[in-house]
Amino acid sequence: PQSVTVDGLVVPGGVMAHGMLQGDPVYDDKKPTGGVQGEGHAKRRRVWTDMERQSHKQACTGKTKLTYGQKMDIIRRHEATDPDEHRSQAQLAEMFGKSRSAISKILRPEAMDRIKATAAAGIDQAVKRYFPPEHPELEKKLF
Repeated sequence: PQSVTVDGLVVPGGVMAHGMLQGDPVYDDKKPTGGVQGEGHAKRRRVWTDMERQSHKQACTGKTKLTYGQKMDIIRRHEATDPDEHRSQAQLAEMFGKSRSAISKILRPEAMDRIKATAAAGIDQAVKRYFPPEHPELEKKLF
């Protein structure tokens, strides 16, 4: 690899500014977050190359998301005290066609609390993704 000049400094081939190696992830610190307007916080976001995006797209093709009903079923079966009903994470992963780590993420306490709260809110169990409203009172009046 050839040397490059960055801000008047000669950087040896294969190395980029600030000690980064070529191929290291690039971050964009200037994009605003999707948070509350006016906060002015910038979130560090990874900028994907076209090749990385294509590779990720290929890896995700054909994969399905679990519905809230399926997630509740996973939680119920894992928490069951009856030995005939209880299933391990590995058994649940096989039953639902997911990895054990995906099941583990569902069974984390904070994730279980969120899933149970969503189910208790009366959300249709066939829904795969749910984003609670930012202004529930306003939405009640609109709809």
